Amino acid sequence: CATLVAGAGEPHEGPLALVLSANVTTAALRALACAVARANEVIVYPSSRDTVIAEELVRRAALPGLTLVHDRDVLPWTNPQARFVLYGSAETACQVTARARGPVEVHGPGLGVALLTDADDDPDALAALAEDLVAFDQAGCLSPRLAVHVGTPALGARIAEGLHTALSVLADT
Repeated sequence: CATLVAGAGEPHEGPLALVLSANVTTAALRALACAVARANEVIVYPSSRDTVIAEELVRRAALPGLTLVHDRDVLPWTNPQARFVLYGSAETACQVTARARGPVEVHGPGLGVALLTDADDDPDALAALAEDLVAFDQAGCLSPRLAVHVGTPALGARIAEGLHTALSVLADT
């Protein structure tokens, strides 16, 4: 808990508007925890594609100063004391940045990359990578979408085959 709070970011005195993405359901939990650690007033705007997790987190937290609003037109756009923390697409980031008078912190799209070396020629390591690859259907910013091997070409081919096998096992379950 202390590590999360320490890494949450600089404290903020004014309202913090938290705009959530719907890519990975567990991302809302971390984003909300970091926002609450930074500000006494947090206004949560769930993704229009998935409101359930954010609604449930806010309801169960039941903290003073924590509210959920579905209408993004009521963001504190004109309040220069408001800080915007955005998780989402580049398009949403551009829209919020263009309208907000207060600072905007963007956690936009990401691309997860797995770097493999010859030492990763291990079925257990490849099975773990396969689990990471499929955990969020490659939708989350930390879910690898690309695996790059740096090392001996022959081992790289064997590692690729091992990863294919590990992914095939998961596809069958």
